[in-house]
Amino acid sequence: MLPFSFLCFLALVVSSIVALATPTSTIRFNPTESEFKARQHNTPGSSLSQLEARQLTNAQRLARGYPLKPPIRRSLSLKKASRSGLNATLNGYLQVSENGQVLGYVSKRFNKQGEYGILTDKPGDYLSVSLESGEAVLGNADISTVNGPLATFPFFGGMTGFTSTSSDLNPGVSNYIVFGGVVQRPPHSTPAAGRNSFTDRTGFPTNIESAIFVIDKSTFKIKCRWVNSDGKTVEPFLGYHGSEWCLQM
Repeated sequence: MLPFSFLCFLALVVSSIVALATPTSTIRFNPTESEFKARQHNTPGSSLSQLEARQLTNAQRLARGYPLKPPIRRSLSLKKASRSGLNATLNGYLQVSENGQVLGYVSKRFNKQGEYGILTDKPGDYLSVSLESGEAVLGNADISTVNGPLATFPFFGGMTGFTSTSSDLNPGVSNYIVFGGVVQRPPHSTPAAGRNSFTDRTGFPTNIESAIFVIDKSTFKIKCRWVNSDGKTVEPFLGYHGSEWCLQM
């Protein structure tokens, strides 16, 4: 058995994972390391992981720009969260599969560009996440990360791809969305600038959304709903470009 006691395993599962269209071999998915090193900067305090930041006092958290810890609620009895409750918190990992075949789990480590683009089969490297089931059923849930590499970005969210011409996803257009650490955005928000791990790592600006996830409570399969700049919602598929995975129409 795995050394975890989560209520469930979350699955980021799609019916088909396809290769993204690449008309020429010169199309790039991400900036090169030499490009982003020239622009590289870091958010103050961003070197701490989420697990490390959890050990800080509230005064230390304020000094580093982190949100305060919630107050500890004490009770004479312990109540176990119910999976069937409307607002139950679901905890687990993000599993990626194709037609029932598990490809791996989202890693707790960023790639060089600050994206959650790595899949792993090592339980110790799984990204631990949580979300509220009530919001997820409605299709506007945030996914909080528990053991992410940067405490500054506590949500698993979408970021406009580096070579996309806009943040809109439409059929026949090569725009794409990558996943990374982001700050929280309101539900149904259109793409907008916000602090994120890609910009923190590379120095290149990008737009983000966070509340884009919907869950099927009977299977725990998760879909993504991206809001275009005109306010219309689309349901993109999960695609591969080389060793990277992303959302595209």
